[in-house]
Amino acid sequence: MQSLDLIPATNLAVLSLLSPPFLFVIAGFILKTERPTWVRFAGMVAAVAGAVVIIDPTGFEAGDAKATVGNLLCAGMALCYAIIVTVQKHLVASVPAAALQFTFTAYAFPFFVLLAACFGDLGSMALTAESAGGAAIVGVFASLDYYFAFASLKYVSTLLVGLSNSLLPLFVGIATYFVNGERLSWKDLVGAALILAGMVTVIAAKTEQVERAAGRGGGDDADGKALLELDELDRVSRESRAIPTEVP
Repeated sequence: MQSLDLIPATNLAVLSLLSPPFLFVIAGFILKTERPTWVRFAGMVAAVAGAVVIIDPTGFEAGDAKATVGNLLCAGMALCYAIIVTVQKHLVASVPAAALQFTFTAYAFPFFVLLAACFGDLGSMALTAESAGGAAIVGVFASLDYYFAFASLKYVSTLLVGLSNSLLPLFVGIATYFVNGERLSWKDLVGAALILAGMVTVIAAKTEQVERAAGRGGGDDADGKALLELDELDRVSRESRAIPTEVP
């Protein structure tokens, strides 16, 4: 939000798409919790490129010190989101998403107040019906955004969660077409096709990776190990039911 005082919204929209590349590097090469593959990398690039095409970055600004600071803030935001998703991936298996969301909000509120004080924004805050209503709407949907992200980490990879942000320009385009009657250009259609193709590629690559891990008896893929454990429990359960019970 603070970066919007320094740069146009186009910069924020484009640089927020750095989260998937950050997640790809953190999970694949630093923490090595997910196996990086060229197929998943290609899918990520396609989805991010599609979102950039829809956003139309011709209004991107990077020519002065003010814009540089704003762009760095946006890049830092994308990196922070990637770190949040990576940490939550390791916690969501033992902590419910709702509890993670509550803890995240409880700690974030005083931190946000401190940041506002550091940037000198506390004096400009005005409590009106419009500001309170707008803040409430933003708060509700922002909370749902993070809750859905935290909950989905129990079932999908961090890269797929990060790529979900690339769907935002697609949904905005659809909404403006049906609500405002705005026409979709060929760039919007090309961008939508790239986003969907990239998402499908990442999902298909993940499924194929899990199936290979399960077929060879394990590996370092967490999902493959989980599938093997479930198969083993199911096998033991079937065998125990097949054993006849001796009647004295």
